[in-house]
Amino acid sequence: MSIGNFHRDVERGKPAERFFERYCSKQNLKCIDVRNNPKYQNIDSDYIVDDQKWEVKYNLLFAEKGRQGECHRIELYYDDKPKGWWWYCKADWFCFVRWDNSGAILIENNDAYKLFINNAITNGDHSYNGDFRFDYTKDKRPWGYITITTMRIYMEDLEKAGVNFKRVVKRRRIN
Repeated sequence: MSIGNFHRDVERGKPAERFFERYCSKQNLKCIDVRNNPKYQNIDSDYIVDDQKWEVKYNLLFAEKGRQGECHRIELYYDDKPKGWWWYCKADWFCFVRWDNSGAILIENNDAYKLFINNAITNGDHSYNGDFRFDYTKDKRPWGYITITTMRIYMEDLEKAGVNFKRVVKRRRIN
């Protein structure tokens, strides 16, 4: 598993960001790009829309690993303390774009969502790779070991927990 390549991840996320920008344009929403603003990079927010901070992720999946339904992933990194976007992101909303750009899920980052994710972390719910140790020293990087847990969060579970979210489906043009 390869992790920690920030520039590769930025490139990989560009189609999701274009999807989000088009969505805002079609909804007549004023979308301000703050991806290069250090103030917003420090809180992991990509856009400001109607005074709300948005983080766009390119990892909405569909019917994966035998379970039907849509889900998004959250990767949790640990060494001596938690690391990764989930721990420091201060966005008001998340936009998880489907891998094929055919749709997205918009999730409000409110108390219900935070409680759901924190309970899943605490209880080990939804994890599918479990914890494993990645040894950066093999790559001659000074970071040492890091533990990674990847969780799949299914929309039906969020719905049961009362989390506020909306599905967005990309409409195809009919000539």
